[in-house]
Amino acid sequence: MNAFTDTVNERMIAQRDAFFGLRGVVSVSAPKRKAREQKNPDDEIVLRVGGYGGADEYYIPVDRACLRGGYKIERELARGVTSTIYCVEPDDAAAPCTRVLKVSRYHALEDFSDEADIAKRMGVAGIGPRVFENWSCKEDANSPQFNKSRRPFFVGFIVMEYVGQEPVGNVVTAAMKNVKNGIISPDDAEKAVASAMDATLVALNKMHKFGYAHRDAHLNNFMLQTDPPRAVIIDFGNSIETNDETEQQEEAAVLRSLFALFTRRIDAYRQTRS
Repeated sequence: MNAFTDTVNERMIAQRDAFFGLRGVVSVSAPKRKAREQKNPDDEIVLRVGGYGGADEYYIPVDRACLRGGYKIERELARGVTSTIYCVEPDDAAAPCTRVLKVSRYHALEDFSDEADIAKRMGVAGIGPRVFENWSCKEDANSPQFNKSRRPFFVGFIVMEYVGQEPVGNVVTAAMKNVKNGIISPDDAEKAVASAMDATLVALNKMHKFGYAHRDAHLNNFMLQTDPPRAVIIDFGNSIETNDETEQQEEAAVLRSLFALFTRRIDAYRQTRS
């Protein structure tokens, strides 16, 4: 990442926290590198999460018996503060994904149930990915993480359609990089940012009209699609049901301010070239 992107990310997190009082999840323990690199037993998979937003990276051994439905993890696609996204279909690792498995760690089973319920509703409404099924397992009491924290954890599984394309954050960052390197004009970069902003805000507005706030509406939680042109919202782990218009308006304002940062940067490039 460049200095500008880092500044945007820092401001995004700060603004989100200021509005909603959210803080990054820090793991209860971070294993040493050697421990992380050890080969895992055949009866376990390892959920590796963290390393994002200032959180530590850690791992969780998960019994393969929890992977019901015959799903086979092929490869990791993305990782967040408390979750990892895997491609689970098809068996051919070289083929494109059609379904993904989100594996997350929760302190309370209710938190997982809430996320899965909202994800299902958003999928039916066409706002988020379609959810095929979800289930949970209690973390093994022999887990080193469990023993250190002295608290039970639940591992939640959500199987969803793969929405593909690119996160809005990647699209906008690429436009900024291209205009900086003279590959595209400031006008073209501005159009790309404006198009991404419109799609993002339309998707968020739809979620608000259904009576929900996302509460983690950063740019990489919106996936741009081209057919039809739209943004799909992902990651409902912090979402809540609310009709508080003030909160919804503030959430949209955070995104508008981020896009405004990009627009001002494009204007600076335009002035240096004039």
